[in-house]
Amino acid sequence: DADLQAAIRAGRLGPPAAGNAKSIYASLARSGAAAAQLAAAKDQISTAYARQAGELRSKGSFGDARKLVVAGLDFGPSAAVKSVLQDENKEIDDAEKLARSAADQQLRQQLAAQRTKEDNEFKSQLAAALQAPRQTIDSARNALQLAEKLQNRGVRDAMVVNARRDIQNKLLAEIRATSEKSGPDAAIRFAEQASALMPESAVLLGQIV
Repeated sequence: DADLQAAIRAGRLGPPAAGNAKSIYASLARSGAAAAQLAAAKDQISTAYARQAGELRSKGSFGDARKLVVAGLDFGPSAAVKSVLQDENKEIDDAEKLARSAADQQLRQQLAAQRTKEDNEFKSQLAAALQAPRQTIDSARNALQLAEKLQNRGVRDAMVVNARRDIQNKLLAEIRATSEKSGPDAAIRFAEQASALMPESAVLLGQIV
């Protein structure tokens, strides 16, 4: 839904903002939108809450950041997005600990080393996901969540920054391969799932004909 995407991009996730994402979701539900569309909308809104929480965390507004995480969890996202929000909650806790330990250099070093180790582990997982010879909807979802997690943690490596584009291109290749192997109907079904996974991608949307 274009209005929903616009509200999310503008950061209008809930009341009292006019034309907020939650009110648009409620309208979709009242109009009888498909369950899959509603579930995808919930995940998009809850993911945006996680992203906004990360922005507040980076500014040191830990209490307000936690409120956004709670709002995202209360909206009832899928298990995968719930995990993203829970991860963000841990990031808030870690960031607050770092902020409070300004006088304790050793603790800061330990926390920073642990964070670097975690970042490297997540980057290794993302690299493996991006190098997979085939990209299924599930593997693409996993890779997108890893990229989102790394960006929320402040990692700005080229691999992380370009991950969504690379995943989009792999999904596009899978659509074409599916068309050649199984025919256009199967390719369209795959394209519909891929577009639902990356609703901002005009390229994937264009494969649904």
